[in-house]
Amino acid sequence: MLKKLLILAGIILFSCACVITSPAEMFSSTPTMCVECMQATICAENQSGEACPLNEEPTTAVELPTLIPTETEEPDSTATATETPIYTETPEPLVPDDVTEEASSDSTDTFTVETEIEQPAVTSTGVLINTPVSAATTVAPFAALTSEPLDLWLYKKQNGSPKYIKNFAHSEAPCGWGGIAGQVFGPGNVPQSDVVVVVTGIMDGKEIDLVGLTGTAKKYGEGGYEIEFPDGPVTTTNSLAIQLFDENNNELSDIIPINTYAECSKNLMIFNFVLAK
Repeated sequence: MLKKLLILAGIILFSCACVITSPAEMFSSTPTMCVECMQATICAENQSGEACPLNEEPTTAVELPTLIPTETEEPDSTATATETPIYTETPEPLVPDDVTEEASSDSTDTFTVETEIEQPAVTSTGVLINTPVSAATTVAPFAALTSEPLDLWLYKKQNGSPKYIKNFAHSEAPCGWGGIAGQVFGPGNVPQSDVVVVVTGIMDGKEIDLVGLTGTAKKYGEGGYEIEFPDGPVTTTNSLAIQLFDENNNELSDIIPINTYAECSKNLMIFNFVLAK
């Protein structure tokens, strides 16, 4: 009992010392609590006898951060997926390789006829030399040509021309030779020399341009000319034409279509010209 009284008296003394610590505090309207006094009082009441730490700063409680839950958006069960269309290139239709164009039944074949020729070169023995043309004009087949009035030309074909006979001038190849020969008759029915005779067209699938000169083949008469086919006698129909020029390349006659034959009895064509007026 005495021990408890002593403890109580000590508590009172410490309380007084804690409450009134200075004269200034006596006039303070608000009493000041002494932390050390409170700790001493608590320790005095500690019956366990454990030491009570004095003059130690209280441990500051650490404030743990508060976790704020984050809302997670759940997928909408009603949402529907949208497919993005993929562009695909549509291939163009292929044209079969075996498609061919059909030729029109009424089409007209054309071939090239030389309209301007260079001065032909002829040897003194009458050997013909082909001369390249300087220009070419595409025309319809000779069968479609229409003759212009004769008064536009100096010469025309003689009545009865052409005439087909067997070759007699080349006995070494009676049936293997083919060509055209004849004369050009001028004023007074006199055979003319130095008149250029030109045969052009397609023969045996090849384009030809053959030139002769009157007065170089007298075996056909005075002022005669001769044009030999390059591949011997060949049958042609409306694919060749004959025309006269002077030595200055001026036209002296119309373009006259001719036919040829491969038969031995017709391998030489005699074609004569006379004055048109």
